[in-house]
Amino acid sequence: MGGIFISYRREDSAGWTGRLAEHLKEQLGAESIFMDIDTIQPGIDFTDALQKAVSSCEVLLAMIGPEWATVTGKSGKPRIEDPADWVRTEIAAALKRKIRVIPVLVGGASVPAIDLLPDDLDALAQRQAHELTDKRWSFDVEQLIKTLPAARQKPSPVPNGVPWRSKPAMVGMLIVVTAISTWIMLKLINPSAPSPVEATGTALLAFPRIPPQPVSAAVPETTAAVSQVTYLHAGQEARLKDTRATCVYKVLGIQVDRPWKDTLSLSVMVRVTSEGPMDTGFGDNNFRLLVDDVPRAPTSNLNDSVDPHSAKDGTIVFAFPVTAQRLILQLRMGDDVAEIPVDVTKPIPPQEIIASPMQIAHLETAKFPIALHVGQEARLKDHRASCVYKVLAAQIDRSRPDTLSLSVTVQVTSEGPLDTGFGDSNFRLLVDDVPRTPTSRLSDSVKPHSSKDGTIVFTFPVTTKRLVLQLRMGDNAAEFPVDLSPIWS
Repeated sequence: MGGIFISYRREDSAGWTGRLAEHLKEQLGAESIFMDIDTIQPGIDFTDALQKAVSSCEVLLAMIGPEWATVTGKSGKPRIEDPADWVRTEIAAALKRKIRVIPVLVGGASVPAIDLLPDDLDALAQRQAHELTDKRWSFDVEQLIKTLPAARQKPSPVPNGVPWRSKPAMVGMLIVVTAISTWIMLKLINPSAPSPVEATGTALLAFPRIPPQPVSAAVPETTAAVSQVTYLHAGQEARLKDTRATCVYKVLGIQVDRPWKDTLSLSVMVRVTSEGPMDTGFGDNNFRLLVDDVPRAPTSNLNDSVDPHSAKDGTIVFAFPVTAQRLILQLRMGDDVAEIPVDVTKPIPPQEIIASPMQIAHLETAKFPIALHVGQEARLKDHRASCVYKVLAAQIDRSRPDTLSLSVTVQVTSEGPLDTGFGDSNFRLLVDDVPRTPTSRLSDSVKPHSSKDGTIVFTFPVTTKRLVLQLRMGDNAAEFPVDLSPIWS
């Protein structure tokens, strides 16, 4: 059989897997891709087909999403621990054959540590992974395709290697000749008639004066396999509110991709910063795309929330026909609505800050953890009590090659009259002025006229230029700048 086998869990990565499979089939040919849901013909034994496919493929793509290792079966245990689990069986068989197994990371996932994997999957933790991000989907997929053997040896789709002798090619040539002849006749009748417009990529969006046409006539067959990305305006902000909170929506980047010949997709990267006082929803319900004034819902299945006084990033995806003439992104919170026209004529890519080679080299030689200055104090109060916060210890460690962690041990002394909460909600870290929540999951309380210690942990990228620790009680806040110079000295 040969080709590429895609192994995935429907509960974990079905959306990403389907999107990747469409790209691979378009670029490499459907016959090169095996994906169980649409490759096995009706009436074929499912088990037998999977075994044959895994035993003969050249490359196995192991799709790993955020819940890949934690999805449970009927027993309540992770399915990856079950020797009969098909995902485990597929990957183990490929590893045993010593073929290329590429962990493909989606949704911000990482390859599970070797101690979390069963013995027959230990080798998976040592395989070089490839990450697919929603922000740079087309680029990431193209980079993956370049590493696949089918990309270097794509079979000729035409018998005998003579494309002009095939029936589809003859029909296409006849259509082209007819179109050219028609245009020449029009020129003879009316010399001022305009030349034909070549529609490639998002040309119909870039030239709104073109009248709507049937989808089948809008995109020539010659461009059907071309995947193009157009970056749009970024940086627009809108402040919206509902009954729970007030939020600032900021568009970090927008891109138009072309997954199919008659359909475009719009990916919108948005940051939502909650100004409190309560948490608020952040998902598909907050977004609509007006396509020629007709509202369309997203296809991204984003369903999240934002804690008070914190920020969260997310990507919303829409699909719309290539014949669209006018796009407006609509942001919604309750009855508040903001609209941002989508303009493809002035491309601006989303900002992506990457560590310099000098920074990476310095981090490799730095001795972590690095202790920071401590002793800062602040007195805060809410409707329940007055408390004194004191920083007892603080250190920075390197959790991943591109990520640092800040651990802060704080002592809280309650001056009464009531007990008060002591947990993650009392702390935020301003990472280059963007508030981030802790990852430590501290949830405790302090009795009146008593003290308690606790440790708060944050993560932040190595490219961060400015850190500020924020202590909060109700509407009161105190800020302690974090000195990053010990990392780079």
